[in-house]
Amino acid sequence: MPYLLDANAVIALLENRSANLASHVRQHAVSDIAISAIVLHELYFGAFKSRRVTGNVQRVNALRFEVLQFDTEDARHAGEVRALLVAAGSPIVRPAVASRGVFGSRVINPFHIVTRCLPVWQMAARS
Repeated sequence: MPYLLDANAVIALLENRSANLASHVRQHAVSDIAISAIVLHELYFGAFKSRRVTGNVQRVNALRFEVLQFDTEDARHAGEVRALLVAAGSPIVRPAVASRGVFGSRVINPFHIVTRCLPVWQMAARS
């Protein structure tokens, strides 16, 4: 079963913050792991605003996970999910969190979500 990583999970891998997560990822082929285009955007944003831009951009460039694309219908649905999360009082409503609802309705069925921000993603899954 494939895995879909959110930005927090990828960052934890890149910064060696979770031995358990790293061990689990190593047990699977890289083709079993994916990220969304929105998560990739968040990773590049973080890299470009960091103090070590060159090194962090290289780390993001080195990722070999499949990138799930985000189209016009996805954008519409993510906007709706994000608005619902804000209305529900979600403390964190980043685009990647809103995209969870999109991938939930379109392509997520074959994926396990891997996140370090479970409460907010559970809210997105209910919307």
